[in-house]
Amino acid sequence: MPENDVRLVREGYTVSDDNAAFGRIGPLYVMRDNAGHRVELPISTAPFHLREVWAAFKHAAAGGEPMQPTFCGEIVLESHPDTA
Repeated sequence: MPENDVRLVREGYTVSDDNAAFGRIGPLYVMRDNAGHRVELPISTAPFHLREVWAAFKHAAAGGEPMQPTFCGEIVLESHPDTA
């Protein structure tokens, strides 16, 4: 995954591809897919971890699946439009 994606988001831009978008909303980094799944991480999250989660989230989005609630031993907040 391009390191540039994370750098842009950390600077306040939103990046997206055909299946998912990644941006900063207030004190959170937010990833959303076309099915309405969402992952939120605090802005204190390390850049390398943001890259890992973004890559995993895009992979899940490409398959139409929700993100796992735990990734690399860390809890991520995930929601689906049916439960949000």
